[in-house]
This record gives sequence, C-alpha cells and structure tokens, in this order.
Amino acid sequence: MIQKACLGLFGVLIMVLLVLAPAASGSLSDDVIKTNIEVVNETTRYQALNPDKDLTVLSKVKQIKGNYKFTVGKRIDGDHILASTDDDDSYPQALDVQARVKYPRESTGRKITQIEVITDQNTDLIDTFLTEGGADLGDFAEVLLEANSTDRFSYTVTFYGF
Repeated sequence: MIQKACLGLFGVLIMVLLVLAPAASGSLSDDVIKTNIEVVNETTRYQALNPDKDLTVLSKVKQIKGNYKFTVGKRIDGDHILASTDDDDSYPQALDVQARVKYPRESTGRKITQIEVITDQNTDLIDTFLTEGGADLGDFAEVLLEANSTDRFSYTVTFYGF
C-alpha cells in the first residue's frame, strides 16, 4: 500500500516537472520567434533598414533601479499568459543594441490583449516599438526593443490574451 502511494506521488511529481520545465527554459511557448540581442549602428539598426515601416511606440514607465516597463493593449478579465520569453547580454563597453520578438510563429487563432516588456539596462536611452500586428485583440505581434549606450541589456516580453 505504501509502495503504491509512493509510486503515485512520484508519478505526480514527474508530471509537474514536465509541465514546469518549459517555463524554466526562458520561453513559455514554442510559438515565439526572437532574434539574438545584436549590436547595431546607424546603418544596421531596424529603423534604418526599414525606413517606410510604421512603428508604434509602447507606453514607457521607469521602474525601480533603472528598469523600464513598456505596455501596449489592456488586460481583459479571463485573459492569461499566451507566451513569454527573455534574453540578456553584456558588453565590455557601452553599445547600441536591439532585439525583436514575434508571437505567434504560426496562426493560432488566439487573440492578444496586452504585450508587456520589462527591461534592465544601464541607460535611459531605451524604447520599445510594435513593428507588426498588435494587441487589443490582434492575433499576432512583433516587438522591437532598442537600447543605446549600454553595456548590459536584458528583457522579458510577455504576451497576454485568450
């Protein structure tokens, strides 16, 4: 009897670990496509390479210790995290960097209600833009993150919806 109970608890533990393992890997979804954080200059940054692209600036609020929170859209009762991903990098000197995050990889039929970006860097020269799609019940979005004159940069992007 005790042996069966232990085996049952062990099985439950294995199931919990299998469910939580993707969250520990930096992405809650295989549906997220992201570029590496890359060093850019005036000719290689996204905006220089895509001058005709309309960009929507996400609202920006400075947080404690120099972090910033960027958002677009609005949480709705009953929505939940559709996908989340993060990345970080550091450099021997202050550089301009950017990264792009897109959700979903393929059409899922899900609707995005809000996109939230949390960044950490040692500069106030940072912005985040919507380059494609959007929140407010859109079904896809691409976010561009840019930080200038920083020697470290990290971010977490979370897509909410249903």
